[in-house]
Amino acid sequence: MATEEMKEDKIEAIPTKRLFIDILTRDISVRACILDLIDNSVDAYIRNELSVRREIRLNISKDEFEIFDNCGGIEYNFLKTTVFRFGADIIERDKPTLGIYGIGLKRAILKIGKTILMETDDGNKY
Repeated sequence: MATEEMKEDKIEAIPTKRLFIDILTRDISVRACILDLIDNSVDAYIRNELSVRREIRLNISKDEFEIFDNCGGIEYNFLKTTVFRFGADIIERDKPTLGIYGIGLKRAILKIGKTILMETDDGNKY
């Protein structure tokens, strides 16, 4: 085919949001999601080097799921720039934690949540 006969067409190949969510949550159960969220609380306890006993509380009903902990919140700028970002670089930590890849919270939210309310307090104003 001669160059002058070729027509430039663009093919749209953008994945849908539904496909993205299905791929990320296909192999994880709701139970595993809840354990990932508990793991995040334990990791916060470790990272914050807390020495006093802390609480992780679950409230589960037919229509709602709530997890509460007082293990130290997520630092504001880290929350804003990294926590919910897919494809972020591996997070370097100075303390050993159970979670390595930073995907558990995101997968849990996508699997369990329809409407999400997240509150965090790391003890700093911002």
